[in-house]
Amino acid sequence: MAPTQPDAETTVLGGDTEGDVSPRPNGNDGQVASDDVAQIRRFITKLDTVMAYNEFQRSDTAPRLDGGNGALSVADVIQARRYAASLDQRAEAAGPNDALPYSPKPVPGKRSSLLPREVKPVSLYRDGTKVIIGVDIEAQGDEAAIGFALNFDTAVLSSPSLIELGPDASGAVLTVNDSQAASGKLGIAIDKAPGSPFAAGTRRVLYVAFEVAPVHPDTTNISFVSDPVITEVVDGTATPLSTVFSAADISLLAPTAANASIEGTVTRANGSGLSGATVVLGGVQGSRRSVLTNGFGRFRFDDVTVGETYTIDVRAKGLMFRSRLITVTEDVTGLEIGPEP
Repeated sequence: MAPTQPDAETTVLGGDTEGDVSPRPNGNDGQVASDDVAQIRRFITKLDTVMAYNEFQRSDTAPRLDGGNGALSVADVIQARRYAASLDQRAEAAGPNDALPYSPKPVPGKRSSLLPREVKPVSLYRDGTKVIIGVDIEAQGDEAAIGFALNFDTAVLSSPSLIELGPDASGAVLTVNDSQAASGKLGIAIDKAPGSPFAAGTRRVLYVAFEVAPVHPDTTNISFVSDPVITEVVDGTATPLSTVFSAADISLLAPTAANASIEGTVTRANGSGLSGATVVLGGVQGSRRSVLTNGFGRFRFDDVTVGETYTIDVRAKGLMFRSRLITVTEDVTGLEIGPEP
């Protein structure tokens, strides 16, 4: 006969649910919520690296059917967001409990005719001793999260700062790991709600400012690596998408007296100023920078190189604007851009 009173108790440490990682280390009784998603963001960007019990297994949520793949990446953030939003049913913790080589099986995505999907750094402008760059994605409209690490030459660039989301990443969450900046690596993760991907087209998702060395070349190369954040783009189902991560040469030339400015107004169909529109200035060598119109619909770009040809594109919800092509020979003022009928 079994005793009426147990003579020993066994406590099993760790959790039993995929994505349930907060509070650490045991989770919260099978509930996946926003705090769990936030903790997984810290794991996949290596802001937290020491894991107890089966924390790795519970954080490695994608692919869902396998219980993970042994690699922590933005796919795991999106899958955790799906659990938190009840888009997928609760799943028992499964899959590897230690890191394995990253070996994704990317798919083209829903609009393969638009390939290649590409992520690349772009030159923006010099501001004193700093250079400001952007990171763009050539999106197909199904991208819900982007992970990467920028790799830069520390003899030329240092002290990344002013790291913020770009104008086309509205509603996204940015997670940054700058702990390896002294070694030339800056980890970035950007994730959106599973049902709210980036819109198709060229999208500016990030701004970063770097300090430029007093003695420097005219350009410096910035590329992508997978440490501290794995390079990956995934859709709203946490499926990896075929993506090219392209390096680029960034101009370090300071503005000269030969530079000009471009200013104008974006209007509605009735001629009134349109506030909050995104105006993108594109150079023939692929450089891009963008500004938002003010409350009166006005915008301005400074330090525009004279003698170059530029495109000006406007994006605003519910409106279509024709791309403008201009060659700058002096300051451009009074430019008015209205929507197509």
